[in-house]
Amino acid sequence: MKDNVFIDTNIWVYAHIDDGKEKYTQARIFLGESLREKHIIVSTQILSEFYSAMTKNRVVHSEISKNIIEIMQTVYVAPIGLADIERALTLKEKYGYSWWDSLLLASSLEAECEILYSEDMQDGQVIEETLAIRNPFALAN
Repeated sequence: MKDNVFIDTNIWVYAHIDDGKEKYTQARIFLGESLREKHIIVSTQILSEFYSAMTKNRVVHSEISKNIIEIMQTVYVAPIGLADIERALTLKEKYGYSWWDSLLLASSLEAECEILYSEDMQDGQVIEETLAIRNPFALAN
């Protein structure tokens, strides 16, 4: 059985914008090779954040749409439900993350993920004794 892992928005954005920077290459390798034996999960929140971030980077709608469809065909997309929202409220208070990061944590826990890959949270922290936060760019160095 493959391990469930959750991938934060920024990793997807880096992997889709070739700006000549090292994170583009690192993100592509990470998503393509490092996770080959993993069951990758994102939430509907990730897809929405991806769209927003890509528009801020001046990517046209048709390209973003193509990218989102590819992501949806490649990974499991977990819908955000009431249980996620309720859990995020508790996690926000307990761990002090932003609302949006707390919602990612809740979605990751609801999907029974072992790892949440994110550049924006505390690398190595364990949430609720089951979910480890890992920065894939720290792993590459």
